[in-house]
Amino acid sequence: MRINSQGWRDREHDLSKQPGIIQVAVLGDSYVEAFQVPEDQTFWAVLEANLASCYAKQARSLKPEVLSFGASGYGTAQELLVLRHKVWTYNPDIVLLAVTTGNDIRNNSRWLESDKLRPFFFYQGEELIKDDSFHEPVLRKSNSVWRRVVVRLSDHSRVLQVAIEAYVRVRDAIASGGKRAGIGELGLDDEVYRQPITAEWKDAWKVTEGLISIMHREVTQQGKKILGRYAFERGSVNNCVTGFSLTSASDRRTGS
Repeated sequence: MRINSQGWRDREHDLSKQPGIIQVAVLGDSYVEAFQVPEDQTFWAVLEANLASCYAKQARSLKPEVLSFGASGYGTAQELLVLRHKVWTYNPDIVLLAVTTGNDIRNNSRWLESDKLRPFFFYQGEELIKDDSFHEPVLRKSNSVWRRVVVRLSDHSRVLQVAIEAYVRVRDAIASGGKRAGIGELGLDDEVYRQPITAEWKDAWKVTEGLISIMHREVTQQGKKILGRYAFERGSVNNCVTGFSLTSASDRRTGS
């Protein structure tokens, strides 16, 4: 398993882009990080190979370079922060946002997400405000030495993060008698594929769509021409990615 010097599951990339290179920065969660498959079988590696093949057939001198910014468990809020603080360290021509519909919407909700150790955004009037108050309260409110140790270790261990998430989801399912929406498959929601009727789900969709709109604005302000959004669904991940889907989150939700 290769982790580059910037902490991402990817090879090393020069911070200064060379002439003739087209860079694509891919933001996402575990579907992008893809620890479950060899690196050359990740969709972003396949994308780079396919683009290189296309350019060669067209006798173009361009060279594609795809950069992975995937982290297991991330939602759109964290991916926005990665865009702001990590992606622009490089100079990508395209930012591709990989949306996992099965849990990203829930990840962005303070009310639906069980893992509170993450930043959230909420609406104050018409403005999205970042809430990263999870930093201090966790350690301040926890008097257990063991809990503090686990929290600190989880900051550096993907395996421990997955184990904690699995424990919380199973615990919540047992506590609710299996009645909680989205317990069909561990870590993924079924409720997201229904028209939202509760205040919590309506807010989750509103926040998600707002975050994507902010990403679009910030990318175009950097002089980039496109923000790709490729929506992942269970059983529908293609082995070969040949283009960028610009279908919006709201269109996917309503079936438009």
